[in-house]
Order: sequence, then C-alpha cells, then structure tokens
Amino acid sequence: MSKAKTTYDPEADAISIRLAPIGATYAESEEVAPGVVLDYDAAGRVIGVELLYVRELLAAGVALPVGEEATAAE
Repeated sequence: MSKAKTTYDPEADAISIRLAPIGATYAESEEVAPGVVLDYDAAGRVIGVELLYVRELLAAGVALPVGEEATAAE
C-alpha cells in the first residue's frame, strides 16, 4: 500500500499532495480549475494534486504546516 505525501510551500502558497507509489514517473500537469493542478503519469493516471493560492481557498482559522511534511496512509 502506498502513502499520500502532503507538503506546503509558504513561498508559493501551495499544497502538494503526492498520490503515486514510489517509482511512478511524472509525465504532465493540467490545471483543471483555477488553482487546482493535477499531475499525471505516462498512462494518464493522476499521481498528484497541487492547490495554489491556498490561503484564499481554505476556511478561516485553518492552520497550515509551515516547513513540515505530512504523510497519511491511503
């Protein structure tokens, strides 16, 4: 079972969620909605999600993990 890995970049104000198992190869990205980018592998499977402008999208009071990386079991 692979794990989702989440990181927050305060300079870019972006959260990245990596969904792919170790060894999956990135092929391309597509912005599917304003501030929502999907990363695909060569077979067209989603291997990552990036949320841009996070401070604008999240509800007031949500704490962002500055300088930390979170990992969660899928």
